[in-house]
Amino acid sequence: MFGFLVILSLILLFFISKSFLNGVWWGVIAFSLHFIWLYQLLITNSDATFLQAILIYLFVVFYTSFFSGAWFFVIKICEKTVQQLFLKILIFISTTTAFFYFMQNYSLMFLGRVEGYPFLNPFLPLARYRWFLFLYSISCLNFNLNNNFNYLKELEETKKVKLFYLKPCTSDPKKQHSPTAVGQDIYKKLIDLNLEGYSKEYEKLIVVAPETTYPFALNEHLSQLGLWNCVIPSNTYFLLGSQRREIESLYQTVFLIQRGRIINFYDKTHRVAFTEKIPKCWRYFSWSKTLFLKDKIEFRKQKSNSKKINFNTISHDLIIIPKICSELFFRKENIHYEKKSVIFFFVNDSWFCNYFKKLMKNLCILREIETGCSIIYINHKNGHFSLSENLFL
Repeated sequence: MFGFLVILSLILLFFISKSFLNGVWWGVIAFSLHFIWLYQLLITNSDATFLQAILIYLFVVFYTSFFSGAWFFVIKICEKTVQQLFLKILIFISTTTAFFYFMQNYSLMFLGRVEGYPFLNPFLPLARYRWFLFLYSISCLNFNLNNNFNYLKELEETKKVKLFYLKPCTSDPKKQHSPTAVGQDIYKKLIDLNLEGYSKEYEKLIVVAPETTYPFALNEHLSQLGLWNCVIPSNTYFLLGSQRREIESLYQTVFLIQRGRIINFYDKTHRVAFTEKIPKCWRYFSWSKTLFLKDKIEFRKQKSNSKKINFNTISHDLIIIPKICSELFFRKENIHYEKKSVIFFFVNDSWFCNYFKKLMKNLCILREIETGCSIIYINHKNGHFSLSENLFL
């Protein structure tokens, strides 16, 4: 509601006395508030002890605060060489831009790869405002927003495609369910969608279910496909967030299912440190293996030849580009998508507090503008929706 205050906060920051220590204290205040989502995640959804959760939270806060201290220090050094107010403002803007660029693209290198933390974009709270998105689209040289973002809606209005959402049976990552129980729950929810009632009205029906809706290797439980096929019309395509096992390797996967068969699949390209894989440089610490992966197998990265997979067999009017959670957040794409392409973004946001869920959604809105491609956001709580629908006049 008060996202516009980020502009006021940056203006006030200009008048703060700059020194390394002041920068650290600013970081401690700002980042301790921001990373409260991490503390909540460790306490509620990991096997970390209370002490471990506190220590990890404090490490992240002070680690990021060190860089804000360096940012303030650089401003102070540069300002000593100039007297004019205009030049001081220019120095502040350029160093601030450099600081946040570094944090978003390189600050997580301590995890063993060149990567940043994209949720420190100070303008994320503004992603709900039309005027900001309009300005951001200009900065991204994207001048054709309405035509791209309304494409799936056009297909639905012309009866070519109808989209349905299937809600996962649980949002509690610690709650155990058997493969059969989850399969039966999906079967019941497919019945509730009443797909037969729409199958003659629309050319194609598409059912989407978010990341890890079926939290088992589906290719090891193929009997579920026959069960689901009993209530899925032949012109229906089921895009299911699940897992896939290949010998001893486990992948986060989106399966494309039709007529009781897996006709295509897409493996996740990016693994989140500690929750999906243990960085090599951290394997020496026993606690790193027990935070989220206790008695679990690490996920593998998809094969290089799978990166270009899209689900274009559904309809000649629609190219579905699957993306799974962190890979769209942490990887910017300099790809030109044609109009009939739509990114289906499968997310598991059930682990996070509402504050961080909003940041995820806002960042994805910016990704939508950057790519110039409509993104259908498919999460665990709110169903599926087009991110920027009705945001532009």
